[in-house]
Amino acid sequence: MSFLQRLGGQLSKWHRAMGKMGDLTPPGNEFLLNFGAEHVQWETADDRIFGGLSEGAVSPGAYPESVRFSGATSLELDARAKQIKNDKGKVVTRTGWCAMQAEVLDEGWELEDADGLRLRVRHSGERSFFLNLRSEGILGEERVDLYQAEIPTPLKPMEWSTMIIPFGAFQLTWKGVVQHVQPAINRNRIKNIGIILNDQKAGPFAIEIDELSALRVDPTSTSPEVAAVLRLNHLRGYDPDAMELDPRQGGYH
Repeated sequence: MSFLQRLGGQLSKWHRAMGKMGDLTPPGNEFLLNFGAEHVQWETADDRIFGGLSEGAVSPGAYPESVRFSGATSLELDARAKQIKNDKGKVVTRTGWCAMQAEVLDEGWELEDADGLRLRVRHSGERSFFLNLRSEGILGEERVDLYQAEIPTPLKPMEWSTMIIPFGAFQLTWKGVVQHVQPAINRNRIKNIGIILNDQKAGPFAIEIDELSALRVDPTSTSPEVAAVLRLNHLRGYDPDAMELDPRQGGYH
C-alpha cells in the first residue's frame, strides 16, 4: 500500500472520529487568533484572475471577533477566457473557487508541541471548505509550502461548532494537486492562514469563522478520537524525533 493510500485511510478514520469530540478539548488549548480582530488584514482571491465568474468577499460577522466569507461560485468562463485554448485545442478552465487569506507570521505562534488546530465556525454544511496554511520550508529555505485540510462539516447546520483539524490532516499541495511527498509542516513558521472553497459546485456560499486555537490532546487517553488524531499525526511524521526531517531531502516518509 502506498503512502498516499495509507494517508487516505487514516484521513477517512479521522473524519469518522470527528462525530465524537469528547476528549479532544482538554484544558490547555492555546488561543491563537480571532478572525475578526482589527489587525488581521484579510485579502480575497477567486477564479476571475483566470477568466472565471466566481466572486467572494469578507465582511464583519455576527460577533466582533468573527468574519463572514461569502459570495457565489460559477463554473463558467467569461467570453475572453473561452477563446484561450491549450496545445490540445481544449479550453483551459480553472473555475469554481474563492479564497481568503491573511498574514500571521508576526503572531509568533509556537506550535511545535501542538497536535493540531481548533477552528470555531458555522455554515450550512452544503459546501466543502478547506483551511489553508502557508509555512516556510522545514530546512529554512525560501520556499513557501501550501498545506490544505478539509474543515469537517458541522453536525448541526448554521450552529457554531468547534472543529478539530490534526496537523496530520493537512496535505502539501501545488497548484491544487496533492503532492506524493508529504513533509511535516514547519509549525513554528506559519506565514499565512486562509479559507478556500473549491468543491467544483456552482452557487452561493457563506461561512462564518470566529476563533482559532492550538489543539493539544492527552497522549495517555484511551479515547478512540484521540487515538485517531495520534495515528494520523504519526503517519505524517509529527513524532518528536521526526520533526526536522523533510522527505524531499531524504528524511522521514
